[in-house]
Amino acid sequence: MRSRLLRDILGSATGGPGGRRKGELGHKLADYERFEDLLMRLLDLDPLTRMKPHEALQHEFLRKVPTVVTGVGGESSTSPTRSLGRMLHARTHPSTLLHTSLE
Repeated sequence: MRSRLLRDILGSATGGPGGRRKGELGHKLADYERFEDLLMRLLDLDPLTRMKPHEALQHEFLRKVPTVVTGVGGESSTSPTRSLGRMLHARTHPSTLLHTSLE
């Protein structure tokens, strides 16, 4: 079995796998570096150093997820989400749809 680096699988340096997301909101190298950091800390095999769930919720990647919120009239705006709570509220609020750039 051939091993690959996480950054190669994610396409961190190229704007996503195969460069398909290059130039899109939330797909800059710094965004991928924050995502890689979160994943590596969550997947740490040592339970003493592995990131705990409450720590993960405070990680910069989850606190600054770029979002596009579309209202009832079709108006949209782009803004960084500052907390997971706001993101969840937007998902459950009946007058908004939330699309993240993490698809």
